[in-house]
Amino acid sequence: AGVNKFSLDTLTSPPDPTPPENRRPALPEVTYKQELLNHLQGEEPEQLRMRLVVRLMGEMGLRIAEVCGLEVDKIDLATRLLEVRGKGGKVRPVPIPKSLVAEIRDWLKLRTVHARAGTQVLIINLGNRRAKGLGTKPHQIRKQLEALYTHLQIPERYYGAHMLRHTAGTRIYKKNNRDLMSTARILGHADLNTAGIYAKMDAEGLLEAIDNAEG
Repeated sequence: AGVNKFSLDTLTSPPDPTPPENRRPALPEVTYKQELLNHLQGEEPEQLRMRLVVRLMGEMGLRIAEVCGLEVDKIDLATRLLEVRGKGGKVRPVPIPKSLVAEIRDWLKLRTVHARAGTQVLIINLGNRRAKGLGTKPHQIRKQLEALYTHLQIPERYYGAHMLRHTAGTRIYKKNNRDLMSTARILGHADLNTAGIYAKMDAEGLLEAIDNAEG
């Protein structure tokens, strides 16, 4: 009888049984506001830039690549809409929170001082002499976010840029009467089942449900 041969290359790891919503859970709102945003309250250009980056992901639910790809001429502060090019090149309008309008306007003024001629993207580099005034890459933002999380001693389970998108999705879902359709449209999910992860992350909603059952 022949001997069955196999290669280590043919072996696959078992799937991770941990649900996606538990791998990168949404950051608690009190931590997001009182620790993360408060730390970025300064008037230094880099702080203004990072605060805007965090809010674009943590409140509007943009992906990190979408943040890096945002173009100035696709932002309409009068109508509070910006045009986002998402996965597969699909374009969607995303509403801008009222509280973010002034912050974007302030950044646009500062940006004109630092941006190189012809640079269209909203978020530009402020350091790195060679790249200063040019667009920012996702890996650069990830590195800065990790340093920020480490400095604030935020638990590692919340690390990562995509955690901020989860935070936005959960907040949007919860603050809008748990309307999954609106949440999916804002975050650019074609499938409601994908947006359903934010319902699973809504631990506060579960507490409300169990408390209401007692009434």
